[in-house]
Amino acid sequence: MLVLSSTSTYIPPELFAVFRPAPAQPVIEHGIPPAVHDPQSLVQSGWQHGPNLTLDSFCMLYGLSEEIRTKLHENGYTSADMLTFIVVPELKEMGFKYGEIAVLKAAMRWWCQSLLRPCTKGRTDSEGLGFSSCAAPLT
Repeated sequence: MLVLSSTSTYIPPELFAVFRPAPAQPVIEHGIPPAVHDPQSLVQSGWQHGPNLTLDSFCMLYGLSEEIRTKLHENGYTSADMLTFIVVPELKEMGFKYGEIAVLKAAMRWWCQSLLRPCTKGRTDSEGLGFSSCAAPLT
């Protein structure tokens, strides 16, 4: 409360809010908002999705165990794209172990970074997808 002269003028504290600095806002560069890191998500904001793969192909190409593939399949997941909607608490509810969650996060990171390239020569997987997990990243 602020008292001015002997006439007792009351100025509520809310009026002084205009003199307080505004909270800092994230800097937006080139019109793109900063990515938000969500430790509960398998795919972070701003990551692009990798190639369109079936669940079986995704698990094979990224070396995921049969146990991981089975748990995902039993819960209705059929493609790599569908995995982008899973969050860690759901994986725990499905019975995933911490190590399996870490392996799945790593596979999703590699998938999002498109660390597979179409094969023009050499081997392809048994389903003939034309992708090689030993290949260089897309450029």
